[in-house]
Amino acid sequence: MHIAIYADAQNQSFNRLHQAITWAAVARPAEVHSDIRLFCECFRVLDYHPDLIIIMPTGSQELEALAAVRELFTNSRTIVILPEREASTISIGHLFRPSFIAFDDEDFQDVAAILKHLCGHRQCGMDRKGELPAYER
Repeated sequence: MHIAIYADAQNQSFNRLHQAITWAAVARPAEVHSDIRLFCECFRVLDYHPDLIIIMPTGSQELEALAAVRELFTNSRTIVILPEREASTISIGHLFRPSFIAFDDEDFQDVAAILKHLCGHRQCGMDRKGELPAYER
């Protein structure tokens, strides 16, 4: 499963998320981006299609910047991990039309369960013959 993550890799919440992803035993390591501009550039490439996007902004300013370019993420399932539980923040989080919303003060076991479920249905990014798709070889 190809997972693209926008998060601050130095953040403690990201460490908990990384542990949850490791627990879910996703076959391919997640691709982590900390720069919004570079993250968005990936989605402007024609053959870039992650199976899942996890958006984990550290504050409302990052969340709003990502929401402004949310059209880039419409072709992938999205999990949004919000930095706070205020109604305005949750409202912005829903603009992504996410498959799931979590909060950065959680242990992310629910996110891990979703990843395990998706991995089971997608055979962790393998095709019917058990091989990686051509664009991942």
